[in-house]
Amino acid sequence: MSSATTLPLSDDSDLPPLPHVQPLSDADRDLFLAVLYNPPEPNAALRRLMAPERAKPTT
Repeated sequence: MSSATTLPLSDDSDLPPLPHVQPLSDADRDLFLAVLYNPPEPNAALRRLMAPERAKPTT
């Protein structure tokens, strides 16, 4: 088994800036939570993809 090698950052290097994350508006937050807690019914394409006959055998 091989182990990962880590390289320390040099003292003069800066970490890349974190991306700016804009908070959700109250309406967007409410919509997100509504969909999270009450997801829509799966459409035909998703039902076909999840059909048992498409299941891959485990090895």
